[in-house]
Amino acid sequence: MSNNQSDDSENKSKEEEKTFNAQSANESDADKTIQAAAPQNLSDEEATVLGSMEETKMGDSPDMEMLALGAKFEVISKEDHGSEFFITSPTMTAGRSEDSGLKLNFQGVSRNHFIIKYENKNFYIEDSGSKYGTLVGKKKISSPTVLKNGDIVQVGELTLKFNISSKTQGISSGKLLAIAGVFIVIIAGLIVFKNAQKATPLQVPNTSQTAQLKEVSTLENKKLVNDILFQAQNLAAKGKLEEAIEKIQEAAQIAPENAEVNTLLKSWQSKSIQKSKIDYISQLIDIGSFEQAKTLINDLLITDPNNIEAKTLNLKIEKLSSSQESLQKLSLAKDYLKNGQIQKSKSVLDEINDPDVKKEVDDLRNKILNTEKVDKALSEISELYNKGDFSNALNKINETIVLDADVSKLSQLKANIEKYNNLSNNVDIYISKNQSIDAMTNINDIITLLGPNHPLSIKAKEQFNKLKSANVITEQIEYQKMLKSMCDGNLKETMNQLENLVKNFPDNKYFSVLQDEYKLIIDNLAKTMYRAGYVVEEANPIKAQNIWQRLKQNIPENHPYANKLKTKIR
Repeated sequence: MSNNQSDDSENKSKEEEKTFNAQSANESDADKTIQAAAPQNLSDEEATVLGSMEETKMGDSPDMEMLALGAKFEVISKEDHGSEFFITSPTMTAGRSEDSGLKLNFQGVSRNHFIIKYENKNFYIEDSGSKYGTLVGKKKISSPTVLKNGDIVQVGELTLKFNISSKTQGISSGKLLAIAGVFIVIIAGLIVFKNAQKATPLQVPNTSQTAQLKEVSTLENKKLVNDILFQAQNLAAKGKLEEAIEKIQEAAQIAPENAEVNTLLKSWQSKSIQKSKIDYISQLIDIGSFEQAKTLINDLLITDPNNIEAKTLNLKIEKLSSSQESLQKLSLAKDYLKNGQIQKSKSVLDEINDPDVKKEVDDLRNKILNTEKVDKALSEISELYNKGDFSNALNKINETIVLDADVSKLSQLKANIEKYNNLSNNVDIYISKNQSIDAMTNINDIITLLGPNHPLSIKAKEQFNKLKSANVITEQIEYQKMLKSMCDGNLKETMNQLENLVKNFPDNKYFSVLQDEYKLIIDNLAKTMYRAGYVVEEANPIKAQNIWQRLKQNIPENHPYANKLKTKIR
């Protein structure tokens, strides 16, 4: 080869390197770079192999796309905590069956428990008619449900966390395409080497092309890894650890020997596992599973005695346990007070030293103090009540009833006193109106309210007896008046007096019988006199008017014939 040819080749190599560096990691540009670097003098067979490899788009395959996500289930329940089950096929069954793609040999898991599918860039989980069902985020599913990164899945007693890109992570379809490009470059290099072996003395291998291919591969890998590493560190700095792990695993796939990548990956995976454990422990604490949470915390502290998060959770459990015990004692003290066991209630409160429930304890102590005041006042009020000193008793009740305590007994006494006052006032009113029957009815109500042995009941009985005696005399007087009206032929007055006798002396049934008979007499008389006037009206109108006038004077105003007479009397 001449010097001019050598210079031309060197210049061409430099020019191609510039072109490569200017085109970055863009996948379509990477294809152009590979095509520029590929040997041109290939056999038909070699050109076909290389061409088919270039045309293959690994990201277009659903299987490759699914694998690129590196999806898995991680056990976060106590048994086999940290175990992982990787999703390696677009459709997989899960359960205790030997034929299951995901063998979950745990308590409460059915032989064929659920199916997980990858369709339309989503993972779907569907229960397979299991005995206990499948829960996603504490909700039982009844149809195919989309799984998102971090979702919690419950099957039997097994709790799983669904992770996309966790410990063993695939890489994105774009990056797979880039790796495929690098792989094509390597194959192209092998073809060049093969051509070199086949070369005749007139066919010398192009050493510049071979060197260029190696350089392209190295530059591509280095640039890609650095870009991914930069993105991963940014994500980690923002606290997005899971996403950072996804990125760094892409770099590890491309450069498995890179020390910086492997160190970061190992460190971040360790932090991720610890974070998952801490999150699970927090969930256990939130639902009150303190013993299970303590066991997991102790496991963490054995591995890392200085784990601040584990120590903080331990303190939280101690505080919650103490508060729970204090609340139980507070509830017991309230029950004692409700049942009138004041001393027991005080003793239980003395055992509570938790500052978190101090306000509740102080409130209950005040209620106990008020209850003691109410009990003392109730004793004094009952004494006044039993003596019949209702005025002072009512004043004392009004002073005490405002206290924060059980005042139901005081309220009942107050209601009795107010009812007595109303009945007593009614008795006075009825007596003033000479309505002795109504007065005696209210007196009976007083005796029923207070009891027969209460001083005011005894006094009321005396008043009742006086009214009853006076009522007998009144009854005789009223009866004599009625008889006189009857003898005088004053039918209307007689009827009114009979009505009063029946009303004021209901125990005397004779008055009711007499009233019914007298009504019948008046009805017959009214009928007879009305017809008599009607008969003589045509021959002697004046006589008819006189008959009707006398009839009107002797029948009550509400009598049926009183209405008929209105049309006859002129």
